Amino acid sequence: MFQRSRHDMPIVKKGYKRMLLSYLPLVFVAISAVVFISFIVVTDMTVREAERADRLSTRQIAGTIEASVQDIERTVLQELAVNRSLYSFLNADPADDERLIQYELSEDLQKLRESSPSIQSVYVYRAADGKVLTEREIVPLVRFADKEFVAAQLHADRTQKWLPVRMFRDSELNRPEAVTSYIQRFPLPLGSDGIVVVNVNVGQLVGETVTYNADDLSILDIRDSRTGARLNPANGVIDPAASAPAPDRNVLSFAQQSPYLGWTFYSGIQKGPLSAWVSVISYVWVGIGVFVLAGSLFAFVYMAKRNYRPVELLLARIQQFPLQQLPKQKAADEFAYIERALEALVETNRKHEQLQQDGWTAGKRQFIRDWLDGTATVDSAEWQEKAAYFEIPPESEFCQAAIVQVEGFLPWQRQEEREKRLLKFSLANYILEQLREFGHLETEWIEADKLALLILRRERASEGDVAGKLNEIVGWTGRHLNLRIWIGTGLEAVSQADAAVSFRQAFEALGYKLLLGRVAAYADVSARRQPSAFAYYQRMAECVQQAYGRNDGWSGQADAIFEQMKADLLADEEIKSIILHGTALLLEEAECVADPEVRSRLREIVLSLQRLTEQETRMASLQAAFAERLERFSFHYANYKKSNKYQETINRVKRHIEQHFNDPDLSLTQISEMFGLKPKYASQLFKDEFGMKFVDFVVMLRMEEAKRRLVATDDPVQDIALQVGYATPISFGRMFKKLEGVPPGDYRKMKLRATQPNS
Repeated sequence: MFQRSRHDMPIVKKGYKRMLLSYLPLVFVAISAVVFISFIVVTDMTVREAERADRLSTRQIAGTIEASVQDIERTVLQELAVNRSLYSFLNADPADDERLIQYELSEDLQKLRESSPSIQSVYVYRAADGKVLTEREIVPLVRFADKEFVAAQLHADRTQKWLPVRMFRDSELNRPEAVTSYIQRFPLPLGSDGIVVVNVNVGQLVGETVTYNADDLSILDIRDSRTGARLNPANGVIDPAASAPAPDRNVLSFAQQSPYLGWTFYSGIQKGPLSAWVSVISYVWVGIGVFVLAGSLFAFVYMAKRNYRPVELLLARIQQFPLQQLPKQKAADEFAYIERALEALVETNRKHEQLQQDGWTAGKRQFIRDWLDGTATVDSAEWQEKAAYFEIPPESEFCQAAIVQVEGFLPWQRQEEREKRLLKFSLANYILEQLREFGHLETEWIEADKLALLILRRERASEGDVAGKLNEIVGWTGRHLNLRIWIGTGLEAVSQADAAVSFRQAFEALGYKLLLGRVAAYADVSARRQPSAFAYYQRMAECVQQAYGRNDGWSGQADAIFEQMKADLLADEEIKSIILHGTALLLEEAECVADPEVRSRLREIVLSLQRLTEQETRMASLQAAFAERLERFSFHYANYKKSNKYQETINRVKRHIEQHFNDPDLSLTQISEMFGLKPKYASQLFKDEFGMKFVDFVVMLRMEEAKRRLVATDDPVQDIALQVGYATPISFGRMFKKLEGVPPGDYRKMKLRATQPNS
């Protein structure tokens, strides 16, 4: 029921082998005849080309060696021209630290020697005291291993830059090696303070260039023209021959001079008896070849006719088969007809397989979705059958789900749909390639920005290895695909049925991106304790109130709130909800500001914090942005409280209340509308500036005026109540008694008795 059709059975090509074997003897014989006929000309041309190639190779070898030595010379001259340690060593100053100078110069000589693998050694001779400094030590000339050479070069008048090849060893422990030396007086170019000697290992120099030398075909002989010493091209060892070899017709036929080095390069092709023997045999084959070609032509016609028989049978079979898509026009030949027939068969078969493949792909996608959602309710046998059909390893014992979320930031949103599909395809294939080592991987885009991963394996995997590979994927995706992704991983399930549990855990882990970073594992979330949301909201309210209340302690409290969030491992939604609660309080406070310009500035600060809170994905950035915005809000709010406009508003409100406190309709709403204030802000204004609420301030003014009228006038209490702003005498009397402890009438009698003289 679930088995897919296969058409990949191998075909045994017996007909092809028979045809090949039938023509092979004829081809072999014919080619052999032609080859041996042409061998005479080819052999001669080959020899001439070999000699030409040998000359070019010799010139190239000589040029390469010269270039290497010239490069060493340039490096040495550049170093000597700017080296301060060399100047200090050759012109010693008693005030300088000579050991330090020697150490620094030794280091420089060591670096100079390491600049080229051909440099065997470098040392400096100081004429002032006759000492020699190498990379390892400083010794008097009389105890130096190369003292005879140095003594000979002190007053030598040289025209050649590079000296003849000689055997040299820098210590008794090392074997002698063939070197060519470069001498440079100091100061440049012909100073007398000392000399610098650079010894170049001839074996290393020559061995880097001459990598192969076949003595039976090509010969290379290198001689120092000044001494006649022969240099072995393989290792540079000196062969103390008396003179250069005389060129031989069969051996050395070319000489290349190198005036710069003073060397001569001899080369040639060694000829043997092979050429003469081949020529004789080839003439015999000329006659045989003519006879063989004639017989081959007859055999070719016979075999071609016999091998064409299967083609005739194939044509007959094709013509018996009805093909709907085969063109009706006449074909150019029988092979074109066969080609068209096969193309029609292939196209019909391709369409059939495409339909089958599309159904299989859609079925697999739905199976994986149902599996991860936990909605697939099938028994073990049916699951095994479907897994085998959809090429999912049914024998896997462990499975782990993960979700890759692509951040919907601007570069991703600007992509065209076709480009998004390409990026999705690239991302899925890269992840598939990287996680292949951990087991079988299935991928499925469950949402536009979420890719589900399911890793199936037979053995448990190290969480550290998986997490490390996931971090590599996150970094590579950002650098090469310009995508910012997060990955949430669930716990490893021990059965296929628990894959849905691991999938839900991966979803939950993605909700902790702020604290867990780009790779969030459910194992870090499962052990967290459930914090009190009310406590966080209360602490956040206190923090913002301190900020706009000009209390410097808000900064430390904000840091403590964020640190507690990290310790409690709050989810992203919880963290952002707490911060947005604080921004709502700030926005409410900003709306209470009377000055439109200041109110607009404060509102923009709070709104920018809200936008950043909803978009930010890093806890450190969110914490820094919260502190920075709250600092700006506190600064502008405090400046506003100190501004002239603020004081002017306070004075205007106070004067208006003092002039109209006897108005029964006087209220906080009326004051707010008259002066363009928010009711809450107006209430806060009184509390901050007058130390009492608006109602208490109005009552205080009314009671003071009432007490004055009760003593200074004979107006009835009912009239005085109306005069000070109370609508009814009852409410006036109740408030008066509450504040003064006695009714208004008793207060008047008490004050009048106190002012009358004692009778």
